[in-house]
Parts: sequence; C-alpha cells; structure tokens
Amino acid sequence: MKLHFPWDGIEKLLTEVITATTARKLYGDVTGKGLWLAGDEGVYLMANTTDGEVNSKRREGDKPFVIYALECDPTKMPFEEWWANKRASFGGDDGVDFFPLEDFIRFRREEPTHLVMEFTPEQIVLTTVQRKASR
Repeated sequence: MKLHFPWDGIEKLLTEVITATTARKLYGDVTGKGLWLAGDEGVYLMANTTDGEVNSKRREGDKPFVIYALECDPTKMPFEEWWANKRASFGGDDGVDFFPLEDFIRFRREEPTHLVMEFTPEQIVLTTVQRKASR
C-alpha cells in the first residue's frame, strides 16, 4: 500500500529538524536528527526534535506538529476508513520507525508535491510525486 504526505508539511518538518540542536531517543536508542513515522491514531510523520524553529514556538500543552498521510488522517476521515488503511500499511499495532534527515533532503531539489511511502512486507520505499511541468 502507498501513503501520500503533502510536501509542504514535509518542508515544515524539515525546517524543525534542521534548526533543532537535539534529537529525542527512540526506544532508548540515539538515532540522530530525522523524522518519525508513527502509527497509532492514524499514520503520520513528525520531527524527532522539539527545540527547532517549529516546535519551540508551541505553547505548553500543544501537541507537536505532525503531517498525516492522506489515506490515514483521523481528523478528516471516518474511523473505519483510516483504520483499515493504517492496518493495510503500517499494521495493527502502534509503533514508530525512524528515518534519517538525509532520506528526505535528497528529494528537495525535485520540488515534489507529495512524499510517497510504499509499504511492502520487507521494507518501506520512499519516492515523490513530481510537479507537472507548465507549458
């Protein structure tokens, strides 16, 4: 299954990570700065930092900035639909996967409209949807 994440949200997450000085550990492991792919109530990407340009502006009690997959967004979809898509892509259990910053930076020069994550039994493959050339 493929999940699509709007690139403007990815850029905001990249700004957070690039401007941050520290990264949070994942399950006790030091990973460096990057993005977490989280599956729980929906599937979303979030920065593994809190002190960058985006998250440092949050007020106490505000949740960190996240970008939902278009196919698994509980803020815009009925439960049955996003839940079925979450199970088909991420699986039924909650969890987090780490992706290093470099995995996303390499796509910036392409000026994509969306990041695509294709889930297979063996891996998650990252690609993008490109902007259409104007004539």
